[in-house]
Amino acid sequence: MSEDEDYMSSAFLEIQEDIRPGLLPKSVKRKLEIEKKRTESNEVFRTKSRKLLEEESRNVGLNSAIGSDNKGFALLQKMGYKPGMKLGPEKRSDSGSGLIEPIKIEVKTNRKGLGREDEIRRRIEEREERRQKLKVYHEQETKAMTEEFRERMKSKIDDRRLMKDLRKCQKTCEQLDVENGITEPMRSWFWYSSSLERENDDDNGEEQDCEEEEEEEELSLEEKIGFITDYIRPKYFYCSWCCIKYDNEEDMNLNCPGPDKSCHDDFLD
Repeated sequence: MSEDEDYMSSAFLEIQEDIRPGLLPKSVKRKLEIEKKRTESNEVFRTKSRKLLEEESRNVGLNSAIGSDNKGFALLQKMGYKPGMKLGPEKRSDSGSGLIEPIKIEVKTNRKGLGREDEIRRRIEEREERRQKLKVYHEQETKAMTEEFRERMKSKIDDRRLMKDLRKCQKTCEQLDVENGITEPMRSWFWYSSSLERENDDDNGEEQDCEEEEEEEELSLEEKIGFITDYIRPKYFYCSWCCIKYDNEEDMNLNCPGPDKSCHDDFLD
């Protein structure tokens, strides 16, 4: 460019405008970026200010009473309405019914559709309700399983205790019978050795007296103990729970608490 050219001419400006961004100096490019960000920031502030102005204008309108020049208000006045009166039907039982202030406007500020929040709230409540029901169900199920386990364990412990008492009564009965010259038990399960032989025969598959076997199977452990004690008490005046052989029936009645183990619980403890 020669010295005679005018720097203010349009030709010079066109040349300057034709400079591509990639050929700009770093300092000029930096200034352009700062100016661009400032412009965007001002636009955001202007947008926020516009929203704020809209909200303020809306609040002013809502807080201002409707003037008599309003057609709707003029129609209400013709129908007998006076400022300060309540709108809506009044019930006889409730003199305070009716509206004095207009229904408040709720401005939607999010992008969720109409009724979406209520639907989400309803689903959350349903999910929470299902969770609570499931929690109660699991608690009840756990409680039932715990009680069932306790009952099962108690039953096993009781069976072991009864079996121990039965073995004790069988051995006592066998000893007393043998001492008195009896070679065969009244019932095979009255003696421990005979009962043990029957168990071994069953394991080996040998046949037994069906009638007596059925009788034994039908009786519970408590019933078997009762039969044996009812046999040895009057016959030998012996109490399996006191572990004492009394002189006679009178001596037994005076000194033995009773025929059952429960009668001896206080003494055994």
